[in-house]
Amino acid sequence: MSEVAVLAGVAALLFAARSSTALGAGYVGGVKVGLQLRAINIAGHQLRDDAARAFLSMMVAAALEGVALQVNSAFRTNEQQQALYDAWVAFQAGTGPKANLAAKPGFGPHQAGTAVDVESDNGRNAAFHWLTANAARFKFKRTVPSEPWHWEYFG
Repeated sequence: MSEVAVLAGVAALLFAARSSTALGAGYVGGVKVGLQLRAINIAGHQLRDDAARAFLSMMVAAALEGVALQVNSAFRTNEQQQALYDAWVAFQAGTGPKANLAAKPGFGPHQAGTAVDVESDNGRNAAFHWLTANAARFKFKRTVPSEPWHWEYFG
């Protein structure tokens, strides 16, 4: 078991215990909604409160098994989602650099506060393998086959 992963899990647990929620403007099915968001790491990534609590529990469980879950993205504002969507559209049209699939603003799970992108080394690292075996226990599911880093909460 990696000492770093265990310490990361303990830090996540302490962070969660001290973090508070904030009201954020999210979108569900194209409709603007207020979301209670909770930070899931010191970098400031956030998820909807219930998803955040489940993710933090999952992060601690992974850490206790020596696996660190590094978050690359979580809740996105409408502006952030629009920029990613515009990049995707430009890539598809052949006018922009390679870009990942992105939902239309207002319709993606990141804007609902229920999706998290975890560093996966394209499905080759310990975090990906651990999540594949254990995420369902915490009500997370991989929903985009072409994106091994993308996990959504269904609690």
